[in-house]
Amino acid sequence: MDRQELKIIEGLRRVQEKIQVPVMATVMNVNTTERTVDVQDINGVTIYDVNLQAVSEGAYGFLSLPSTGSQVVVAQTEEGIWYVSSFSNADNFSLKTSKEDLKQWLTDLISTIEKITVTTAVGPSGTPINMPDFETIKLRLNNLLI
Repeated sequence: MDRQELKIIEGLRRVQEKIQVPVMATVMNVNTTERTVDVQDINGVTIYDVNLQAVSEGAYGFLSLPSTGSQVVVAQTEEGIWYVSSFSNADNFSLKTSKEDLKQWLTDLISTIEKITVTTAVGPSGTPINMPDFETIKLRLNNLLI
């Protein structure tokens, strides 16, 4: 091999060393406050504080909380920070921007619908007759969104 080929091979080796291989793991614990999970890989090695979002300090964006015992794929950044790249089952989701929170938005929408009255020939109508259905939907939001 000539000198140029050796340089190329050495360069490829250095690039290959930086490539992080994703790992299949099982969720052992979910920390909703820190937005992290502890997982155990297929070799029984536990990886603690795996980020559920790109940055652990962020309060906005899309967040999914995987179910304890579910399968996830975790990977590392070049800096060695672990993160969940995909998951098999989720318990809850959150979607927040700096201006809106989906759960609060839907709760407000249902509360507004509950207050609807319609003007009739004999005056305003009462509350909707299916008010308990709206209350049930609001409670069910807790099963889906955090």
